[in-house]
Amino acid sequence: MPYPSSSSSGSDAGPYGKLLSPPRIARHNVILAGLRRSGKSSILKVVYEQLSPSDTLFLESHSTGVKGRWTTFHVDCFLPLRIWDGPGPLIGEGPGARGRGAVLRDMPADQDEAASRKDFEAEAESTAAEVKEGKLRWRDVSTVIFVIDAQDDYFDCVARLHELILKSFAINPFIEYHVFVHKVDGLSDDYKFDTQRDVEQRLLDDLADASGSFAFVPGAAEEMAKAAQRGHQVGPQSFGLEGVSNSREIFPLESSVKLHFHLTSIFDNSVFVALSKVQQSLMEGALAASLESACDSICGSCRFDKAFLMDVPSRTYISSDSTPFEPTLFDMVCEYVNFLLLFSDVYSDLQPPASSSPATTTASSNEGQAKQGKWASSVCKLNPDISVCFWQVDNRLALIAIIKSDLQARNAGLIDYNVSFFRRAIIQIAQVARSA
Repeated sequence: MPYPSSSSSGSDAGPYGKLLSPPRIARHNVILAGLRRSGKSSILKVVYEQLSPSDTLFLESHSTGVKGRWTTFHVDCFLPLRIWDGPGPLIGEGPGARGRGAVLRDMPADQDEAASRKDFEAEAESTAAEVKEGKLRWRDVSTVIFVIDAQDDYFDCVARLHELILKSFAINPFIEYHVFVHKVDGLSDDYKFDTQRDVEQRLLDDLADASGSFAFVPGAAEEMAKAAQRGHQVGPQSFGLEGVSNSREIFPLESSVKLHFHLTSIFDNSVFVALSKVQQSLMEGALAASLESACDSICGSCRFDKAFLMDVPSRTYISSDSTPFEPTLFDMVCEYVNFLLLFSDVYSDLQPPASSSPATTTASSNEGQAKQGKWASSVCKLNPDISVCFWQVDNRLALIAIIKSDLQARNAGLIDYNVSFFRRAIIQIAQVARSA
């Protein structure tokens, strides 16, 4: 059961790293922003490099490094991500900034229109060149994660976030914004929720006040509509862009910007839940519905109480069945995954099953391994009535389910048979998602 860990600077770690994605796979660009010492790098280290939360106290701040130095994390999860983590002060510059450390920039209208006429190969080469140079356009960003330190004065953070939203949304209205109200460990429940409500209300009020003077950059609405027609994951009707041709029309920002708020801490599993929501927000509606339907189907056929499709190295969940999410169940699943990861290095030298054809693709390798029953599985009885079951799906994904112990004991063979079909379906869905 060797699970590769996520790595920075684009290098794949683990023996099966190259099987997860082709070398030039398209990745979703995720910007991780926030003030200095807000906990941005700690989140990445804990989730994607399995660093102990207590060890993050010794991490070097970006403020002590080279100004303008950005780090990219290539995460080969269900939907491959490129996470950009950089110094805090750059968030105020935003796109179009001419400072030495600016990583995000916008494009003039004439260049933007010209870019839309290029074919797919030319556009891909242009994007790859800019990423290689450390530059990224707002139009290529899928998600912005903004981290706010809940234990510090967050009024300046809200102002910076408001400025960031105005600049980026004017260029790319498809960006999803996830606000992490971070470092809430040790705070009372009432204080945590009051802080989140205050941050949310202040930001929405600021966006409402700015709606009267807000304007898209020339050609942004039209280009986003064209992108939607080419198969973009979010249609322009979601933002009220239908019929918008004049970028100076009044636009209700408070109801149009896609905002998500999360209470997070690296000392519990809330940060894994929040990053799970980030990944799920990047999925198209049909893809998310297919995964949830598969989880509902396996729960119905095997009588699971709850099922999670987990990305094991990052301990985030890609999907679950449609029953309400219970934090206590997810905590239990995370603890079990942590326990299994302790033994993953024991199997790190194992190689994929030998293939009869040297040109066998990743898909056929996965299917062949599934047919030969080479995937790991385990069952742990938590108490006399409840058991947690684990089935490896591919090199990163696993199905983890909660089931009554007596049902699992009586129907173990039938459950494994049903899971084999579930595994085949998820592998096929993953191939479509990663090649889209």
